[in-house]
Amino acid sequence: MYHFIKKKISIRVYLICILIIGLHTKSISCDLSNRNKPVKVFILAGQSNAVGYNDIGELHTKPDNLDDLIGEHSPVLFWPGTNALPEFSGKWITLRPGVSEIAAEGAHKGGCFGPEIGFALSMYKAMPGDCVAVIKYAVGATGIARSKDYQDYIPGFEKFDDKDKNWSPSLKGEQAGLLYQNLMENIKIALDSLKKRGISYEISGFLWMQGEHEAGISKNMAQDYSVLLSQFRKSIRSDLHLEDLPFVVGEVNSHTWVFGDIARESQSKACREDKHTILVKTVDLPRGSVGGQAHFDAEGMMELGNRFARGMFKLLNKKDITGAFSQDNPGYVVQNILKDSKSGFPKNPVFPGWYADPEGIIFGKDFWIYPTWSGPFDEQLFFDAFSSRDLTSWTKHPQVLDTTCIKWAKKALWAPSVVEKDGKYFFFFGANNIQSNQEVGGIGVALADRPEGPFKDYLGKPLIDKIYNGAQPIDQFVFHDPSGQYYLIYGGWGHCNIVRLKSDFTGVEPFSDGVVYREITPENYVEGPFMFVRDGKYYFMWSEGNWTGPDYCVAYAVADNPCGPFKHIGKVLQQDPKIATGAGNHSVIRVPNSDRWYIVYHRRPLTETDGNSRETCIDRMYFDENGNIKPVVMTKEGVKPDKLPDVSNK
Repeated sequence: MYHFIKKKISIRVYLICILIIGLHTKSISCDLSNRNKPVKVFILAGQSNAVGYNDIGELHTKPDNLDDLIGEHSPVLFWPGTNALPEFSGKWITLRPGVSEIAAEGAHKGGCFGPEIGFALSMYKAMPGDCVAVIKYAVGATGIARSKDYQDYIPGFEKFDDKDKNWSPSLKGEQAGLLYQNLMENIKIALDSLKKRGISYEISGFLWMQGEHEAGISKNMAQDYSVLLSQFRKSIRSDLHLEDLPFVVGEVNSHTWVFGDIARESQSKACREDKHTILVKTVDLPRGSVGGQAHFDAEGMMELGNRFARGMFKLLNKKDITGAFSQDNPGYVVQNILKDSKSGFPKNPVFPGWYADPEGIIFGKDFWIYPTWSGPFDEQLFFDAFSSRDLTSWTKHPQVLDTTCIKWAKKALWAPSVVEKDGKYFFFFGANNIQSNQEVGGIGVALADRPEGPFKDYLGKPLIDKIYNGAQPIDQFVFHDPSGQYYLIYGGWGHCNIVRLKSDFTGVEPFSDGVVYREITPENYVEGPFMFVRDGKYYFMWSEGNWTGPDYCVAYAVADNPCGPFKHIGKVLQQDPKIATGAGNHSVIRVPNSDRWYIVYHRRPLTETDGNSRETCIDRMYFDENGNIKPVVMTKEGVKPDKLPDVSNK
């Protein structure tokens, strides 16, 4: 027998147990007296984004039939759990938002709801005439991992102890975590209630929205999440005596979890390895302000429920609905809440996660993007890379370089610039965000035999470790001039320098006039320099404005040589109130032997206010008949596939 938790844990916990017993519109009912047609039972569990921290009244557009499914006269029934408000506890009620203790706090005007409403609506539309039941048990700020099995907690969590309040199944003869026990107890109570009413049922699927806990406090937990999730899934199936029970798993969301990318990779692995499991995308779902934007807003929560239903329908019926499933990875749902019916699925951002300062380049037949992982400075300890054959389908190469390989780098790994020379790949980066010449840090170089790394420290020290001409040594860009000379163009704090690189990239060398660090700062320059040549003209681009603000943008100037003087032309990329804000810190890709140009940049979704909430996008860049860059139009749709010959663009 499993036991209920008897006392609250220190982190606020919300427990809900919900049983939905009917699903219909006013014209079609679910006849529970029909003993020949068992009720289809689905189990919904997880942490806070399964609970729901939003208000039903915040929906901008209500789905069809929503009013028929919720409220006092709803035909859908709930079985509330131990943390329901007293007036709803221990009895059948109609489906409605605001039945948990969250509503009592008044934070959401009593209308809090989770994925169950969107799920119920979509399942009804996909399976008309079926009676559907959902048992929901969700607890905020919890994990599958047991705290006693880990020690590598982030600052502030060094002594973390979950007191066995976790979702871990029984392992090696040890008792299961209390949340796992309570989940199974609630399932038993709900099913027994159906039996007592003489209603037949079949358990049809399991919905799981969890993983942020592991992603937020321990790298080892995040790395182990594939094993943790697989053990949890195996135990659930065993305890329910259903070997092939379908699982739909919600992706770890795009909040700035310290180890979010690692957890998502691990989570995806566990889902790919099981033919009865589907992982649904969540990183594109809009999030609200509750919990530091760690939770979906009302629109995001409703869409999460919809995606759960699409995934479950695919598993149950062995086919897609609305074409929502990726051909490259059948275990990953790519349905997007921002889908435009005329243009198909959005390609911006080009890959999930918060990434900024993207360096786009071509190596061989592949496009590559090397971005900054966008998070708190102290947590920026690695670089990921992404490759694509066509600019639209991207493969992630995690942690191609990290601080374990660069002993002098401690934080703030920024703005990569990668170049191939003599069969080797040189990775230039900024580190430590130095504020004075007394600090260790600046611009470094790493080396690898392949574009995906692994990269190792090339010099054992920074290439540039001092502030010259007022330019902070960050945002470096390696420019290969048609003459054959390699230059490094860099600088923050409103100043930009250009230096000549030695042929082996071990240092810098003076210009013919003896100057080593030549300042080329244009009007309104802030940071993020980039340079390319077209029709004999040197285009110098940079970012203006505050990187955390909406007015961050890209401008450019033109000259006859890489040192100028540059003629200031104007802005070419800036915020669009219908698309995104904070567009900047970019790079440019030209398809060889063509005049097809792409701008690779970061921007901030309209739903986000955190400075680190930046995503990488690609759009076309065009020139007019005079060679001026036309204003770039930001899009949600992104670019069309574009294949490459086997050449490099630098």
